[in-house]
Amino acid sequence: MQKRRCYLCGGKLVNGVCVECGLDNKRNDRKSFRLNCTTAEFAKDRKTTHTIDTTIQKEEKIKNQEVSKEKNQNKEHKTANVLQQQTKKRKDVNKQVRKKTKSAVEGKQKSTFSKMIKSIVAIVLGLNLIPLIIGACIEGISQFKEEVTYEKHHDQEYNFYENAKYELSNEGEVFEIELSTGNYKVGVHIPEGIYLLERTEGSGICKVNDQKNEIHANWWLSDFEDSLKDGAVQSAEDVRLYEGGYFQVGDGLKIRLTSECAQVSKMIPLIQNPLSEEKHVKEGENYTAGIDFPAGIYEFRCEKTYAWIECTYEECLDIYCDSEDDEDGFKNVYLPEGTVVTGGGGSGVLIPEDMIESEDYTSYYVDAK
Repeated sequence: MQKRRCYLCGGKLVNGVCVECGLDNKRNDRKSFRLNCTTAEFAKDRKTTHTIDTTIQKEEKIKNQEVSKEKNQNKEHKTANVLQQQTKKRKDVNKQVRKKTKSAVEGKQKSTFSKMIKSIVAIVLGLNLIPLIIGACIEGISQFKEEVTYEKHHDQEYNFYENAKYELSNEGEVFEIELSTGNYKVGVHIPEGIYLLERTEGSGICKVNDQKNEIHANWWLSDFEDSLKDGAVQSAEDVRLYEGGYFQVGDGLKIRLTSECAQVSKMIPLIQNPLSEEKHVKEGENYTAGIDFPAGIYEFRCEKTYAWIECTYEECLDIYCDSEDDEDGFKNVYLPEGTVVTGGGGSGVLIPEDMIESEDYTSYYVDAK
């Protein structure tokens, strides 16, 4: 609202009185003065002036109202725009949050699924590798045991019969036998006793495996000068063979065993093998005893110059045969039911032994290992 001014000089009013000219401008006492005019003319002019002033004031009031209304409309429009922008922004933010949340959830689900798949694959691979790992560990332990036994055997202070359950008798019969490549059970193929071991042909390893008496010994037999320097021998004394143990002659070797106290009378008599059918083994092929051929005790021979097979029952055993050195093949290969025979190299044939101890073909894996 505009402040009132003195209608005479336009000066500032204080309590209706002009501070410039001192004129009292109160409505009730207002007096108009006009120079060079009559009273009637002044009154008429004053009335006209009042009417004009009133009209101007009304127009200004209407104008002010319109301006105020326009400002309010602009303000409301601006407020609406701000609210609309804020709403849109919130929607965009919510949309981004939902998108990120969805991506995070999907990523987490994918990660969880991927981890699950990896775990399943690891478990499956682990289950498949367990038998291989166990087999490798058993083979490694067996090889380590053989190496340690061989080294200890050549140490004169070591007695690898210290865990035997009893002492062998010094009384018995004179006995001599020559053996080629194969497995031989003490008390069945060889009488129990104390022997002199001699190489007759070739070179290779002789082993004693006796689980009951905890005897595991090796002899490397050769006549080569370099081999003799590295620990090979041409003969060995005090070779003690206990009933139930197994004596093995390695590939390419022939030996002689001589004893003066052999327990020949205690030997178990052999029986006729009921099997007679041969089984040919080809390189890379698998054959299961009890399915592809009868379980039993066989001799393995190569059909050409050289062949070898893997026999897997409780463990994997390699059987080698060289036609130049092993005319009769590898004797007494024990193949109980379920044994898997794999042709490792060359071609060979499994021939049932003529005479056997019994039809219990699992005893080898119990007594010798």
